[in-house]
Amino acid sequence: MMFRVVKKLILLGVHSLAFICLIGVLTGNLLPTPQCAQVIKDFWPKNLIFPIKETIILKPEITTATLKDKAGRKSNRNLAKPLVMNEDFYWENKNINVYIDTPDQNYQAMYRYAMKAWNDFGYFHLNEVFHKNKADIICRLDNKPDADWVGQTTYVANFSNHTLVSATIRLNTDSLKAYEINKGIRVAIHELGHAVGLDKHNKDKNSIMYFEEQENQHLTSEDIKRIENLYMKTKGE
Repeated sequence: MMFRVVKKLILLGVHSLAFICLIGVLTGNLLPTPQCAQVIKDFWPKNLIFPIKETIILKPEITTATLKDKAGRKSNRNLAKPLVMNEDFYWENKNINVYIDTPDQNYQAMYRYAMKAWNDFGYFHLNEVFHKNKADIICRLDNKPDADWVGQTTYVANFSNHTLVSATIRLNTDSLKAYEINKGIRVAIHELGHAVGLDKHNKDKNSIMYFEEQENQHLTSEDIKRIENLYMKTKGE
């Protein structure tokens, strides 16, 4: 009897810790460390959709870039935040609607190029829609001079079956000013890779999912294989 009471008290304490972590992170009063995120995830009911926030689960992103400060001197700015969950997800419906939420034609073209890069392999279809309420993925621009990221992806996913529910991509126009157009396109392709489910970064410097700045705009055979493994397993529907 005493053992059962102690066990219940321990479980109550752990669940309370998870609740405190969740409230603390969502209100901004607690740093979203990997340990905190793991505590939340471990005790989140598996049958409920977990609302992934950029500060908890999905690393906001991407790159280390060489930028110039106000005096014109070059300095390395870390544009990446640490990975927290490091898990891949996928869209159950392979027709994925994308809404490009900017009137800027240059950035529209950048996002469309990124969509084509992923569409070319036929494992799913990213379809541009012109009404935000029809979108699965929303592509936006932010202008954040003090932010330490170039691109950022957040999403909502169902942890019980690893399916995606919605995603939002943001490109930081302030940071992108230091980029040539081809590097900006690479950022868009990389972020869209996260939005279609590739949460894990790749250690191969040639991969589009490599976490630091590179010139490459093309998916490698390993990038394609990851998408194939992720989406072919559900193709028989």
